[in-house]
Amino acid sequence: MKTYSRPDNPLLIPEVRKDAVTASYALYAFLHFHALCYAPFGVEDLWADQPSDLSAEVIDALKLDPLSFNLSGTKETLGEVYRLLEEIRPLYLKYRGTEHMKCFLKQSDGEQGCYLKFKNYDIEIQYLPRTDGAPAAAGVVFELDENTFLIIGMMCSIRFHTKPGDHRRVDFLTKEAGTFHVGKWVCEQRQNGDEKIVSVLYNMPGCFRIETFKY
Repeated sequence: MKTYSRPDNPLLIPEVRKDAVTASYALYAFLHFHALCYAPFGVEDLWADQPSDLSAEVIDALKLDPLSFNLSGTKETLGEVYRLLEEIRPLYLKYRGTEHMKCFLKQSDGEQGCYLKFKNYDIEIQYLPRTDGAPAAAGVVFELDENTFLIIGMMCSIRFHTKPGDHRRVDFLTKEAGTFHVGKWVCEQRQNGDEKIVSVLYNMPGCFRIETFKY
């Protein structure tokens, strides 16, 4: 995607693999590379009563990765990614191309995580191991203001750190798990106590809205 994504060359991806990992790449393609199109090969099969799969003989003859045709979990994960992308479109358009929106994606088995650097905090993203039928670690962080962040993603854990040289600790004033509906944030759970210690997003795309402070 990086090779083909340029300001003078809009990115269109008409055919990609259709296992659950494609949901991770869809999120990254739209939010990081600003793709205009991203469509798994035979996407209509995901909602068919009897999905039509290529035979093992054909996959072997074409030297394709058989896991790329494993439809387990794809419909649910990709469907939620597409839904969230539509819901957060105003946020994306507001923060696109700024330092207030940063994306991540686990692109190889050897990758353990990454750091996303914002004005007052560095956010450590640790990638969870991938399992069959699950997407790869992927997501986006929006810096809504200097101390408020919206995190959308899957298969990762999130930890906040102060900037190098700042020896204070970080804690949360509020931490909400939720989603978006009709373009608005909907809090589904306010997390306190032990729930604040660990921030993990699993195989289904999820959202946290976090307000931080330092002490």
